[in-house]
Amino acid sequence: MNSLPSFAGTGRGAVTIGVGVFLALFAIELSLMLWLNGGLFMYTLDDAYIHFALAENLIRGHYGVNLGEVSAPCSSIIWPFLLAPLMQLPGCYWLPLVVNVLLTVATIVVFHRLIEAAFPASAWPERRWMVPVVLVGTIVATNLLGLSFSGMEHTLQVLLAAAMVLGMIRDQEEDRPSRWFYAAIVVGPLVRYELLALSLPALAYLAWRRRLRAAILCGLLIAIPVGAFSAFLMSNGLGPLPTSVTAKLTPLYGGGNLPEVFKTISRNLGHRQGALLTLSLIVLLPAVFSRRPPIERAFATWSAAAVLMHLAIGKFGWYNRYEIYIWASTILALMYLHRAGLGSIFFGGSRLRAATFLGVFIGGACYPYLHVFATLPIASNNVHEMHYQMHRFITEFHPRPVAVNDLGWTSYRNDEYVLDLWGLASRDALKLRTHRDVTDWDSRDWLREQAETYGVDMAMIFEIWFPEIPEKWTALADLTLSKPRIIPARHTVTFFAMDPDDVPEMTAKLEAFRRTLPKGVRFRFREGLAARR
Repeated sequence: MNSLPSFAGTGRGAVTIGVGVFLALFAIELSLMLWLNGGLFMYTLDDAYIHFALAENLIRGHYGVNLGEVSAPCSSIIWPFLLAPLMQLPGCYWLPLVVNVLLTVATIVVFHRLIEAAFPASAWPERRWMVPVVLVGTIVATNLLGLSFSGMEHTLQVLLAAAMVLGMIRDQEEDRPSRWFYAAIVVGPLVRYELLALSLPALAYLAWRRRLRAAILCGLLIAIPVGAFSAFLMSNGLGPLPTSVTAKLTPLYGGGNLPEVFKTISRNLGHRQGALLTLSLIVLLPAVFSRRPPIERAFATWSAAAVLMHLAIGKFGWYNRYEIYIWASTILALMYLHRAGLGSIFFGGSRLRAATFLGVFIGGACYPYLHVFATLPIASNNVHEMHYQMHRFITEFHPRPVAVNDLGWTSYRNDEYVLDLWGLASRDALKLRTHRDVTDWDSRDWLREQAETYGVDMAMIFEIWFPEIPEKWTALADLTLSKPRIIPARHTVTFFAMDPDDVPEMTAKLEAFRRTLPKGVRFRFREGLAARR
């Protein structure tokens, strides 16, 4: 009977339990997704397919989702390049999922090492079974399960953020940073620009530690590839940052002026996780100004600076992935900085008190990530019922240029031109849509001109996003989700014909398409068209 606690208390045992729990939950979620989708697996974010579309074109020597047109719709510099070789392998569709699972397992290993560093056996000899409990709680608290199904780079982002925290701790305890610590600092911003919030303060930390050569070298290894990528974009008529980044970073888009920064901070403070991050900052500050050893105060300063940077220019939400890197790194930093108090709760008191503390923290502070866990199968089904069906229509029934406001599945495995009206693949569309530098702007003229320029004869858009539709455009039908909306911005996508003369032909195509839709998906022709079918 005592073998399990003894095994759980070992390093390998705790990691095995943590990975085992993750894989068991992963298998349950995957099974539910396949069941809901009729045996088809769908990633939980349509954005993942933007990366896939770019990756498959990189194999052809082109950077962009439309062949012959350079665009930068991805928020990661290197993720599409990492995916590109996979796109040539058998089962390529599944490989991003496999990669994310492996990255998550690596992250769990790093989490365990951080827990071991904060609560060593020498200080807490009676910890045994609580180590895997704390590890599993950390997995849940950082949304690792949800990120694994996204098909995106956030699993790697969290791994690198955790590696930086562990590198800081190792530097404090052993007075020598590991090579992977330097690697995480350098690679982080190439994976997601947001990781500059951790990497830049880390460079200052290295300089403070009188490791100027390492700080300068890491800074150059960040600046050179990021700068070269910006130069590439600008040489092709784009901005210095990917359009997807520009669309999210309001202060940068507004010219970096202080009012825009204050607006972003105010918005972030109003977000649930933003308010909690602010609270964590308040908890961090005493460690910054305490009588702790200087190196611990420097560590706390690094974490606090990163939180401030994210609150100033970062984003929250979109299925709880934008903030997860800073959330994870802050939790891990606080765990180490307040290890004495937390250790007495987890390992020095009753099991009931420890379980209660973990339950309250996860249920309260991490509720959004529990919501992700509960809705992953429906999120996958949303993508299957809307975005994948849109892809099917334009590849099987109407293989011609189309206009959309969701770029992922519509551009993946589709060589026809896809006009992105939301602006992730079009800097001009983003500027015009948000009225930047435009006066007396009429969206009807813009929509019509864009469609004529690119030879588009049909649009699949959220009608409510475009209140001014060109007069000649005819709303043909609506496709509506059968289940609660988790991922799409709206429940219903509307199909438009841009030329009234095309209405009979497109209506016939839509009727044939309707017969192939999954059970439960609602497809309704607009009033007046049903009689013409």
